[in-house]
Amino acid sequence: ANGTGGAPAESGFRLKAAGALVEDGRAGAPFAANSRNLVDALPKHWSGPSGPGPATESHLDEKARRHDLFLRFLAEAAGVWTVVAPAEREAVLEHGELVAALLCVRALHNEAAEASEADDAEADDGALAVLREATAAAGVALQAHDAAVRDRPAAEVCYSRATGVPGALLPALADGFARRASVAAAERGASLRQRA
Repeated sequence: ANGTGGAPAESGFRLKAAGALVEDGRAGAPFAANSRNLVDALPKHWSGPSGPGPATESHLDEKARRHDLFLRFLAEAAGVWTVVAPAEREAVLEHGELVAALLCVRALHNEAAEASEADDAEADDGALAVLREATAAAGVALQAHDAAVRDRPAAEVCYSRATGVPGALLPALADGFARRASVAAAERGASLRQRA
C-alpha cells in the first residue's frame, strides 16, 4: 500500500509498451489528462438560473474525493507513480491543489454570504460582492474558450472548471480586491478632506 504493490520495472515496461508513459511529460500524458478530466467534470445539474447553490460544495467534495482515489491508485498500483514522468506527476498533483483552492474560495463565499445575511455592517466589507463578481468574471472568461459550458451560468462554470483557477479566477479575484481597495482608499481620502 505504499507504492510498491508490484514490480515497478514490469509495470513501467507494460505501460510504455501500451503508450501510457511519455518521457517529456507533454500535456497529452494520459494520467495528467485523466486527472484533468476528474477536476474539470461538470455537475449533472445545479438548480437555479443564477448558478451554483448548495450543491456546489458537494460537487467539489466529490471531485476532491475522486482525485484522491486516483492518486491512491497511482501510488498503490504496482508502483505506477514511480514510473510516471515527473512533469506528469506535477500536473496530477496540481489538479488536486486546484480543487482544494476552489473549495477554499467557496467556503469564503459562503462565509461572506452568511455575514451579509446577518446584516453585520462591520463584517460586510464588500467581500461577497468581490467573490460574486470574480466568480462570474472567471466563468465568462472560461466560457469564451469552452463551447461545452457556454449555456451554463458563469459562476457554475467557474466552480466546475478547476483548471481555470490560475488563468481566470485568481486574476479576477486580484482585480476585484484591487478595485475594492482603491474605492476604500478614495473614501478614506474624501473623509480626511472633509475633516480638514
